[in-house]
Amino acid sequence: MSSAGSRTWAATRDATEIDVFADDAEKIRLLTERGYAFLHQFENKRTYDLERIDLGYTLESGFTVRAFSETLDYAGRVALVRNAFDNPNYSEERLRGLLGSPEHVDVWDLMVVLPEGTPVSYCVGWREWGREDRGFIEPVGTHAAYRRRGFAQAVIRECFARMKAAGIRTVEIASRAEPAVANFLYDSLSPATKREVHKYGKTVRAA
Repeated sequence: MSSAGSRTWAATRDATEIDVFADDAEKIRLLTERGYAFLHQFENKRTYDLERIDLGYTLESGFTVRAFSETLDYAGRVALVRNAFDNPNYSEERLRGLLGSPEHVDVWDLMVVLPEGTPVSYCVGWREWGREDRGFIEPVGTHAAYRRRGFAQAVIRECFARMKAAGIRTVEIASRAEPAVANFLYDSLSPATKREVHKYGKTVRAA
């Protein structure tokens, strides 16, 4: 995960774009002096203090939280991701690539499953590179037919608990800017901080 404020250049040939925290006045001043202008709010980044956050949750009868490694239901997971993100091109190959990452932690790759085992919501926790006490959760997704039933909140809280048990103290979750509905979910988890990430850009040569 790239940090806001790092130079993330747009893939267009005529313009460059940089992400910066909205409250970073000094970086914004430097960008403005170099000809950059505010484009739009890109995302929100929230941090959660696992020493203070409520880790409890309840699920509807019959539903459980399980690690993907307990089920190895590749077809079910692929179907869930395709539905949750409206991404028909997601494949088992991409899933296996994720699972094969050296940073992947089996017990932080969690799903809410139906009584018969079909996954309906999931999230994946990661340790931040070079920071033993910090991590992030990405992605988070829920099947469209099972939204607004507390499943995403439950699977995230379980992931928080497992990450805390492994020594993680602070977890970051990023989301698209409002009006993305996921913001309601992440606000409901009582973040310790919430920072807006703004995108600045400038034309580098005429079209």
